[in-house]
Amino acid sequence: MPKVTKKQQNASLDFSKAKTKLGRKAAPSNATSTAFKARSVALPMQGVSRDREHDEGKWKGKSIADLVAGTRHYAAGVRK
Repeated sequence: MPKVTKKQQNASLDFSKAKTKLGRKAAPSNATSTAFKARSVALPMQGVSRDREHDEGKWKGKSIADLVAGTRHYAAGVRK
């Protein structure tokens, strides 16, 4: 004789009513979950604590000598 009880139990699980906690309403079946998770990405080569020996005295790729020379330039756009 085949076992029919397992098939009947599995079929009833699809239509079982979800139990709620005492005093709370059940969420509607068409409710949309707006929960999200955020993660951060670590980029050690782009951090604040990286070695700055090569960047010292540079602004927009110019050396200190170029920046000082620009302060005495006749054009206002270069003197910025």
